[in-house]
Amino acid sequence: MCLVIKYLETLIVPALRRFQIPGEFLGNESVDALQSFISKSGCKLQELLITDERLLPKSEYHEALAEIPNLYFDNNHVLLPIYS
Repeated sequence: MCLVIKYLETLIVPALRRFQIPGEFLGNESVDALQSFISKSGCKLQELLITDERLLPKSEYHEALAEIPNLYFDNNHVLLPIYS
């Protein structure tokens, strides 16, 4: 298991709405790791950006993470911080 995935398992972030992570940080279990992280946190992600290389096709992410309205997979898209 990838070190970053182990780190994600320690976080509970119910207020998280936007998340950006390099695909290579997720390793082979990327979809399961993201589903577990989101479910355990109880967050309502509105945007997820997976940059760089992915080990799985986009369709697998879209299918497994259908509850996230904005799912991005490119290096040109940047999630800007939201200040309130």
